[in-house]
Amino acid sequence: MDYRVGFVDDLENMIEKYSKKLSRNNISLIYASDCLTFNDVFEWILNNTIEYLLIDYNLSQKYNFSGSQLIHYINNMIPDLPCIIFSSVKDINDDLVQRNLIKEKDIFEKSMDDIEYKRFIDEIKNGVEVFKKRKEASLEEYNNLLMKKNKDGFSSSSEEERFIYLYKILMSYGMVDRILPEIVKSSVEAKIDDLISKLDKYI
Repeated sequence: MDYRVGFVDDLENMIEKYSKKLSRNNISLIYASDCLTFNDVFEWILNNTIEYLLIDYNLSQKYNFSGSQLIHYINNMIPDLPCIIFSSVKDINDDLVQRNLIKEKDIFEKSMDDIEYKRFIDEIKNGVEVFKKRKEASLEEYNNLLMKKNKDGFSSSSEEERFIYLYKILMSYGMVDRILPEIVKSSVEAKIDDLISKLDKYI
Protein backbone atom coordinates (compact mmCIF):
# COMPACT_ATOMS: atom_id res chain seq x y z
CA MET A 1 0.00 0.00 0.00
CA ASP A 2 1.31 3.42 -1.01
CA TYR A 3 0.66 6.40 1.26
CA ARG A 4 0.46 9.79 -0.49
CA VAL A 5 1.72 12.54 1.80
CA GLY A 6 1.81 16.19 0.76
CA PHE A 7 4.40 18.65 2.00
CA VAL A 8 4.02 22.44 1.99
CA ASP A 9 7.22 24.37 2.78
CA ASP A 10 8.80 27.59 1.58
CA LEU A 11 12.20 25.89 1.25
CA GLU A 12 13.01 22.84 -0.88
CA ASN A 13 16.47 21.98 0.45
CA MET A 14 15.38 19.03 2.62
CA ILE A 15 12.72 17.53 0.37
CA GLU A 16 14.99 14.90 -1.15
CA LYS A 17 16.20 13.74 2.27
CA TYR A 18 12.69 13.49 3.70
CA SER A 19 11.35 11.80 0.58
CA LYS A 20 14.08 9.17 0.49
CA LYS A 21 13.61 8.24 4.14
CA LEU A 22 9.81 8.07 3.96
CA SER A 23 9.93 5.96 0.78
CA ARG A 24 11.43 3.12 2.83
CA ASN A 25 8.05 2.89 4.56
CA ASN A 26 6.02 3.02 1.31
CA ILE A 27 5.26 6.72 1.85
CA SER A 28 5.40 9.00 -1.20
CA LEU A 29 6.23 12.60 -0.28
CA ILE A 30 4.81 15.11 -2.78
CA TYR A 31 6.01 18.70 -2.61
CA ALA A 32 3.70 21.64 -3.35
CA SER A 33 6.06 23.37 -5.78
CA ASP A 34 3.76 25.68 -7.77
CA CYS A 35 1.36 26.93 -5.09
CA LEU A 36 1.10 30.47 -3.79
CA THR A 37 -2.42 30.90 -2.42
CA PHE A 38 -4.81 28.97 -0.17
CA ASN A 39 -6.82 27.90 -3.22
CA ASP A 40 -3.65 26.84 -5.09
CA VAL A 41 -2.84 24.44 -2.25
CA PHE A 42 -6.43 23.16 -2.13
CA GLU A 43 -6.45 22.43 -5.88
CA TRP A 44 -2.98 20.86 -5.65
CA ILE A 45 -4.23 18.53 -2.90
CA LEU A 46 -7.07 17.34 -5.13
CA ASN A 47 -4.94 17.09 -8.29
CA ASN A 48 -2.33 14.99 -6.47
CA THR A 49 -4.80 12.92 -4.40
CA ILE A 50 -3.04 13.88 -1.17
CA GLU A 51 -4.08 11.71 1.80
CA TYR A 52 -2.06 13.34 4.60
CA LEU A 53 -0.55 16.81 4.75
CA LEU A 54 2.63 18.09 6.42
CA ILE A 55 2.86 21.89 6.56
CA ASP A 56 5.81 23.97 7.71
CA TYR A 57 4.85 26.64 10.24
CA ASN A 58 6.98 29.52 8.98
CA LEU A 59 6.22 29.92 5.27
CA SER A 60 7.27 33.57 4.99
CA GLN A 61 9.86 33.12 2.22
CA LYS A 62 7.19 31.96 -0.23
CA TYR A 63 3.74 32.61 1.21
CA ASN A 64 1.94 35.50 2.91
CA PHE A 65 0.33 33.22 5.50
CA SER A 66 1.54 30.83 8.19
CA GLY A 67 1.25 27.06 8.26
CA SER A 68 -1.45 27.18 10.93
CA GLN A 69 -3.53 29.62 8.84
CA LEU A 70 -3.24 27.23 5.91
CA ILE A 71 -4.35 24.30 8.08
CA HIS A 72 -7.36 26.31 9.22
CA TYR A 73 -8.32 26.88 5.56
CA ILE A 74 -7.75 23.26 4.48
CA ASN A 75 -9.68 21.94 7.49
CA ASN A 76 -12.66 24.00 6.32
CA MET A 77 -12.36 22.75 2.73
CA ILE A 78 -11.54 19.08 3.44
CA PRO A 79 -12.35 18.43 7.11
CA ASP A 80 -11.31 14.76 7.00
CA LEU A 81 -7.81 15.34 5.60
CA PRO A 82 -5.17 14.94 8.36
CA CYS A 83 -3.07 18.13 8.51
CA ILE A 84 0.05 18.39 10.66
CA ILE A 85 2.31 21.33 11.42
CA PHE A 86 5.81 20.05 10.66
CA SER A 87 8.37 22.62 11.69
CA SER A 88 11.72 23.44 13.26
CA VAL A 89 10.07 26.29 15.19
CA LYS A 90 9.82 25.41 18.88
CA ASP A 91 6.86 26.13 21.16
CA ILE A 92 4.28 27.05 18.52
CA ASN A 93 1.19 28.32 20.28
CA ASP A 94 -1.12 30.44 18.14
CA ASP A 95 -4.36 28.58 19.03
CA LEU A 96 -5.16 27.62 15.41
CA VAL A 97 -3.67 24.12 15.67
CA GLN A 98 -3.89 21.57 18.48
CA ARG A 99 -0.55 20.89 20.15
CA ASN A 100 -0.74 17.18 19.40
CA LEU A 101 -0.87 18.08 15.68
CA ILE A 102 2.53 19.79 15.79
CA LYS A 103 5.65 17.74 14.97
CA GLU A 104 9.27 18.84 14.95
CA LYS A 105 11.34 18.34 11.81
CA ASP A 106 14.21 16.89 13.79
CA ILE A 107 12.24 13.62 13.85
CA PHE A 108 14.08 12.90 10.58
CA GLU A 109 17.42 13.00 12.41
CA LYS A 110 16.39 9.90 14.34
CA SER A 111 17.17 6.41 13.10
CA MET A 112 14.60 4.22 11.35
CA ASP A 113 14.56 2.01 14.46
CA ASP A 114 14.01 4.83 16.93
CA ILE A 115 10.70 4.45 18.79
CA GLU A 116 9.73 8.08 18.17
CA TYR A 117 10.37 7.79 14.44
CA LYS A 118 8.39 4.55 14.25
CA ARG A 119 5.52 6.23 16.09
CA PHE A 120 5.66 9.12 13.60
CA ILE A 121 5.41 6.69 10.66
CA ASP A 122 2.55 4.81 12.33
CA GLU A 123 0.67 8.09 12.86
CA ILE A 124 1.00 8.95 9.17
CA LYS A 125 -0.21 5.54 8.03
CA ASN A 126 -3.08 5.52 10.51
CA GLY A 127 -4.08 9.02 9.40
CA VAL A 128 -4.16 7.93 5.75
CA GLU A 129 -6.20 4.83 6.57
CA VAL A 130 -8.75 6.90 8.53
CA PHE A 131 -8.97 9.38 5.64
CA LYS A 132 -9.62 6.53 3.18
CA LYS A 133 -12.34 5.10 5.43
CA ARG A 134 -14.01 8.50 5.77
CA LYS A 135 -13.97 8.92 1.99
CA GLU A 136 -15.88 5.64 1.76
CA ALA A 137 -18.50 7.07 4.13
CA SER A 138 -18.63 10.22 1.97
CA LEU A 139 -19.14 8.03 -1.10
CA GLU A 140 -22.17 6.43 0.53
CA GLU A 141 -23.57 9.89 1.33
CA TYR A 142 -22.88 11.01 -2.26
CA ASN A 143 -24.68 7.98 -3.73
CA ASN A 144 -27.71 8.63 -1.52
CA LEU A 145 -27.82 12.26 -2.66
CA LEU A 146 -27.39 11.24 -6.30
CA MET A 147 -30.30 8.83 -5.96
CA LYS A 148 -32.39 11.59 -4.40
CA LYS A 149 -31.42 14.04 -7.15
CA ASN A 150 -32.42 11.59 -9.86
CA LYS A 151 -35.67 10.52 -8.21
CA ASP A 152 -37.30 13.55 -6.57
CA GLY A 153 -34.69 16.31 -6.75
CA PHE A 154 -33.03 17.98 -3.78
CA SER A 155 -35.26 19.31 -1.03
CA SER A 156 -32.92 22.20 -0.14
CA SER A 157 -30.02 24.23 -1.51
CA SER A 158 -27.79 22.85 1.27
CA GLU A 159 -28.31 19.30 -0.06
CA GLU A 160 -27.44 20.48 -3.54
CA GLU A 161 -24.29 22.24 -2.34
CA ARG A 162 -23.27 19.18 -0.35
CA PHE A 163 -23.73 16.97 -3.43
CA ILE A 164 -21.55 19.26 -5.58
CA TYR A 165 -18.88 19.43 -2.87
CA LEU A 166 -18.78 15.64 -2.45
CA TYR A 167 -18.65 15.15 -6.21
CA LYS A 168 -15.60 17.41 -6.56
CA ILE A 169 -13.72 15.71 -3.73
CA LEU A 170 -14.59 12.12 -4.65
CA MET A 171 -14.04 12.65 -8.38
CA SER A 172 -10.58 14.08 -7.66
CA TYR A 173 -9.69 10.95 -5.68
CA GLY A 174 -11.03 8.70 -8.47
CA MET A 175 -13.95 7.36 -6.43
CA VAL A 176 -16.73 8.53 -8.75
CA ASP A 177 -16.90 8.89 -12.52
CA ARG A 178 -16.66 12.31 -14.10
CA ILE A 179 -20.12 13.51 -15.09
CA LEU A 180 -21.34 16.32 -17.30
CA PRO A 181 -20.76 19.79 -15.81
CA GLU A 182 -24.46 20.58 -16.31
CA ILE A 183 -25.40 17.79 -13.92
CA VAL A 184 -23.31 19.15 -11.04
CA LYS A 185 -24.08 22.79 -11.71
CA SER A 186 -26.21 24.27 -8.95
CA SER A 187 -29.74 25.39 -9.73
CA VAL A 188 -28.76 28.97 -8.85
CA GLU A 189 -25.95 28.90 -11.43
CA ALA A 190 -28.31 27.38 -13.98
CA LYS A 191 -30.86 30.14 -13.41
CA ILE A 192 -28.18 32.82 -13.75
CA ASP A 193 -26.93 31.25 -17.00
CA ASP A 194 -30.49 31.13 -18.31
CA LEU A 195 -31.05 34.76 -17.37
CA ILE A 196 -27.82 35.85 -19.08
CA SER A 197 -28.80 33.89 -22.18
CA LYS A 198 -32.18 35.62 -22.31
CA LEU A 199 -30.58 39.03 -21.81
CA ASP A 200 -28.11 38.35 -24.62
CA LYS A 201 -31.06 37.90 -26.99
CA TYR A 202 -32.31 41.38 -26.21
CA ILE A 203 -28.95 43.12 -26.50
